[in-house]
Amino acid sequence: MPSCKSRQFKVTTRVGTATAASVNLAQNSSDPHVVIVTPLSGLAKPTKLRCIRSSGTAVEYDPAPVDKSDHDFGSIDNSSPIADRTASHIIQAGQTSGSVVLQVNEIEVDDGLPQPRIYQQLWPGCDVNVTVP
Repeated sequence: MPSCKSRQFKVTTRVGTATAASVNLAQNSSDPHVVIVTPLSGLAKPTKLRCIRSSGTAVEYDPAPVDKSDHDFGSIDNSSPIADRTASHIIQAGQTSGSVVLQVNEIEVDDGLPQPRIYQQLWPGCDVNVTVP
């Protein structure tokens, strides 16, 4: 599974049961894009995640995300069980061959301030490349 760290988080991502950064998905099939976010320190805080299909058209999220709350973890901290730090979203392969890159684009943490703290583009190496042969 692709995994990466920033000073605040460890992020792990995969598609289906694959542990590699690149996976094949058969035409007209579907599998979940799974992301696990682990805060490396601190108290439990409400945390949301945004993932995007950054290139290609061979797969699409199903249903397509409409806003950040589609991947809502609730309150998590570094000692939370893995099930409480996991978000998944189904991706559906189309009927044509091609490749798609799925990225973790944004993590939003509610620190109790007037606006949530947004962490963007901190996770190079957590992308999943999906190929539809």
